[in-house]
Amino acid sequence: MKVIHVVRQFSPAIGGLENFVFDLIKAQLAQGIDASVVTLDRRYDSGEALAPSERIQGIRVERIPFFGSYKYPIAPKVLSTIREADIVHVHAIDFFVDYLALTHFIHKKPMVVSTHGGFFHTKFAKNLKKAYFNTITRASLTRSRRIVACSENDQNLFATLNPRKTQLIENGVNTAKFYSGVPQHFTKQMLFIGRFSDNKRIDTLIKWFVEIVQHDPQFHLVIAGKDWDNNLKMLASLVNQHLLTSNIHFKLEATENELSELVANSSFIVSASEYEGFGMTIIEGMAGGLIPIMSNIESFQKIHQSTGCGWIVDFEKSGSALHWLEQFNQRDDILELKRTSIAEAQRYSWPFVSQQFTQVYEDVLA
Repeated sequence: MKVIHVVRQFSPAIGGLENFVFDLIKAQLAQGIDASVVTLDRRYDSGEALAPSERIQGIRVERIPFFGSYKYPIAPKVLSTIREADIVHVHAIDFFVDYLALTHFIHKKPMVVSTHGGFFHTKFAKNLKKAYFNTITRASLTRSRRIVACSENDQNLFATLNPRKTQLIENGVNTAKFYSGVPQHFTKQMLFIGRFSDNKRIDTLIKWFVEIVQHDPQFHLVIAGKDWDNNLKMLASLVNQHLLTSNIHFKLEATENELSELVANSSFIVSASEYEGFGMTIIEGMAGGLIPIMSNIESFQKIHQSTGCGWIVDFEKSGSALHWLEQFNQRDDILELKRTSIAEAQRYSWPFVSQQFTQVYEDVLA
């Protein structure tokens, strides 16, 4: 079976979507599926031009030119890259879904679409997005043989368009990514990993953490990732404003090895995000022995309910930091909580999730 994955950004770009596709393809190759990827030829964050084709850890990557906004990149050359596919698996709701649906009468390839949160990650242009979703997206998805929702939130949303085609396969996670053995020590360090994008609400996280340090100055927060939506200057200014440069540290463009070291030296994975399709980085952190501290959005609540790990926090509520600190200080089993996080994260391992996608492909081709 030859599966071509179509996604707007891929390695060496870093992010939840990129990691998802990378890990899914690696698991599929291990299962004997002929899987490859088609993606765009420039990185959004740096504008760096990338090679037209290469192999990345055994994965065949073909890159195509595009123009227009990074939020809706226009890349009609995708049509010539999928000729040999048995299945075309499109990731995220963007140009590729619309264009491959519009040209379906030409390529005639069975399409599977993974939702990845759709395009509702922020409240920007909310009404316009709703109108687009209920018209253009609805029409485009009629050409997809299966719509794979990455979370219960996505399943509820996309089932309003086509309940018969929509099914839930929650994201797989590379549970070995940050694992370095059974935790033997505890630190008062929290870690955020991800893009510095508007929906991550890192500004809210920083303001919450200010109160933590006021009551316990031994706590540290590391914010690791890529500047996105040009937020770094504002976030650094916020840290300086509160005189917390010795407690809050930014780590930009961290390598996998550097991230692994940060995980090993932390005890908590934290996110004040206002929207996540799933929460992959939280699970990756848990698999590395970090205890999650999460905002009260639906996807994080699902993780908390499924695993029983960590805390759900209203980061914008006055006094919530002190309330969390009081709960933390009552615990004398932090190392055990770290070990439980590792164990509970295994339910999201890639071999199990990849097999569910294989079943989808087989059903589509039957």
